[in-house]
Amino acid sequence: MIRINGGSFPENSLGVVTAKGLTITTPDAKVTVYDSIKQLEELDSEVKREWGKKVMWGVGLGIITAGLGLLAILFVGNNKEITFLAEFSDGKTVTGIADKGGFALLGSLAGENQTYPETVQAINRKRR
Repeated sequence: MIRINGGSFPENSLGVVTAKGLTITTPDAKVTVYDSIKQLEELDSEVKREWGKKVMWGVGLGIITAGLGLLAILFVGNNKEITFLAEFSDGKTVTGIADKGGFALLGSLAGENQTYPETVQAINRKRR
């Protein structure tokens, strides 16, 4: 699920992205479907920590594994939210927030037409 913040679509619109395309539904129930993205740009990313989920998993795994599960508190419950700007072939744009998996699917719709922040570009250059 993608939360739409602006662009050519009203705020509070919702987007559903699949491997086949992006479906945007506006608050007045107008549906628009795109099967490709002309340009995709990652504007910002933020890790959202859910402490309630971390504590629940840590205590549960701690009971099962005699205390070792308490280490799970460090790893469970981190959700990365990515703010992005997408431009479609008809000239419409959308800004929104997607989770890591949703942004990856958007990236597959954009193909090579994807722009990352400077830090991600530097990491990708080091990998090559």
